[in-house]
Amino acid sequence: MLFFFGRDIELENSGNCIGSTFRNLRQRRLLEIKQVSGNLHVSTVSHFEHKDSDIRIFTLMSILRETMTDPQEFLEIVDLQAGYFETLIHRIEHAYDCLNLESLLQMRAEFPFSPLTSAPKTLINLILEVVISDVRHVSFTFSSEKLNFIIPYLLHNGPWYKLEYIVFGNVCHALPTKVNDQIVSHMLKVYDDWHLPEYTTNLVIVIFNLAGDRMNQGKLADVKQFIDILSNLSVNCEQLYLEFHISLLRLAYHVKLHPENKKSKYMLSNLLSTISMIDKSLFVKASDWLTQIDISL
Repeated sequence: MLFFFGRDIELENSGNCIGSTFRNLRQRRLLEIKQVSGNLHVSTVSHFEHKDSDIRIFTLMSILRETMTDPQEFLEIVDLQAGYFETLIHRIEHAYDCLNLESLLQMRAEFPFSPLTSAPKTLINLILEVVISDVRHVSFTFSSEKLNFIIPYLLHNGPWYKLEYIVFGNVCHALPTKVNDQIVSHMLKVYDDWHLPEYTTNLVIVIFNLAGDRMNQGKLADVKQFIDILSNLSVNCEQLYLEFHISLLRLAYHVKLHPENKKSKYMLSNLLSTISMIDKSLFVKASDWLTQIDISL
């Protein structure tokens, strides 16, 4: 089983254009155009609001500052590029959860493997190839052509953003073990150098998926190393969702390591019972994952 975010995400497009959205925000804050324009002419801001004209990012940041609104929040409100990516991932996850092979094949046709044309679209193609194979219950390793693209891409110098974590968390199932180990080392270094707080969720899912593969292979020493990586993360105590994945992985490891130990099975059963009252969708996914690694409670 593949894990994307582990919980259902409801995405909604507000339908607002960026200029009119800013106007609504300004008026809600009881501000006149002249109060937010700063060094800009008031007609520039007015034209932006009413004609939805293009605006420079630094200009937008300047007029947002007076409304006490962060650019990240504003972009989430207007649901621009981030909305497109989230919607795409949600489409893939929904089709996967429903075992809708036809929908997944149609999406793959939308994103052909063409690294010279568009690396991001090619990455989506690789995610879809892994998801489709999982629905078909077929294990495979990427072809040489695809390995020659994805390995240098993930090992490329520079920071990782959300896309890189989500890509690796899925394509890892079709990469050789040694390659995965190499990319994990690089990913952790990049993460330590710089990351946004939200990337921690993506990192946990990557490690969780890798650990699940190793547990299936009976490589419990590797699983213990992945647990240690997760345990050393600075995770916000409010992010119980992440803590659940770490606890699930740790208890599954102990059940596999000591099958005769009834205490570990008892604790694992209690964990699932608790999460079933909090998030039924997450409970179902966790139960399916335990079945796939041959743990029955």
